[in-house]
Amino acid sequence: MIDPVLPGAFAAGAGLGGAYLWLLWRGTAALAGARTPGRTALAGAGLRIALVAGGLWVIGAGAPLRLLVALAGFLLVRQLAVRHVRRRLQARRHGAMP
Repeated sequence: MIDPVLPGAFAAGAGLGGAYLWLLWRGTAALAGARTPGRTALAGAGLRIALVAGGLWVIGAGAPLRLLVALAGFLLVRQLAVRHVRRRLQARRHGAMP
């Protein structure tokens, strides 16, 4: 029987992926005006790693299948974000976007 928590684990992993990418975007934007960009980058990376590692640890909670499903949600969000950014960059190169 399939664990009824798996869809929730997938959604939670996707949420972690979205939060990770949002924090990455915000942190990258903050580097331009940072007095100490190295520290800012390091602090942002530490925060993102702690968020994802802690979230996956809680989601997995001794159930390897839940962990794998959460990772699948995380990776799906990442893949969709990469695809979106690539399309925008290609459109910009070809003059379709301002």
